[in-house]
Amino acid sequence: MLNSDRRGALGPASLVDELLTREARWFVGGLLPSSVAEWFTAAPDVESGERVDTYDLESARRGIGRKHRNGESVDVKVRVRDLGDIPLADRLVGRLEDWRKVSRTADPSRPRLVAPMEVAKALHTRRFPLPGSDAGCEAELVQIEAAGATAWSLCFETYGDPTLRARAFRQGVDRFLAETPIPADLEFGPQRSLSYPALIARVGS
Repeated sequence: MLNSDRRGALGPASLVDELLTREARWFVGGLLPSSVAEWFTAAPDVESGERVDTYDLESARRGIGRKHRNGESVDVKVRVRDLGDIPLADRLVGRLEDWRKVSRTADPSRPRLVAPMEVAKALHTRRFPLPGSDAGCEAELVQIEAAGATAWSLCFETYGDPTLRARAFRQGVDRFLAETPIPADLEFGPQRSLSYPALIARVGS
C-alpha cells in the first residue's frame, strides 16, 4: 500500500492509497431476500452500513471502475489479471480476478465524472484476517439500487499485503464457509459472477 503525495492520472498532490486485491463477486437481480440476509448476518462479527457511491459510466464501459466513494474519496479500479471461473466450493463457482485499486482524497476542484451514476448500497461485511500478517479477506453482502434497478451481491475480496492475496483469499472463503455454510437452496454460479464495472455498464445500457 502506498500513502504518498504523487502526480499522475489521479491529479497532482493527492494523498494516494494503492492496493492489489483478489476478488470474486456475484450479482443477483431484485431485492435481497430476508433469508439470505439472515444467513449472512447470523455471525456476531458482521458490520453493517449504508453509503452512496457515484460511478462513471463511460469508464465502466471500458472495464474500469471509477467512482466517488460516498463523497469522501475518488477510487479507480483496473483489472490486471483474469484467472477465469474457479470452483471455490459446492454451489460456489466464480470468476476470480486481480484488481489494482488506487484511491485519493476527494477534491471538489477536480473535474467531475463524465457520466455519473449513483449507486445506493446497504452493506454487510465480515473480515477474516490472515494470522501473522496485515492481509486478510472480506466477505460482503450488499443490496444495490441504481438507475431504477435493484440487485444484491456477494463478494470475497482481499486486503493488505498483495503477495499474500492467494492465501488470504482461500483462507477467507474457507473460514466463511465453515462458519456460514451455503444453504441448499442457494447457488452462486459463473453466470452470475461479474465485476462492478461490468454491472454498471449493463445497468447503464
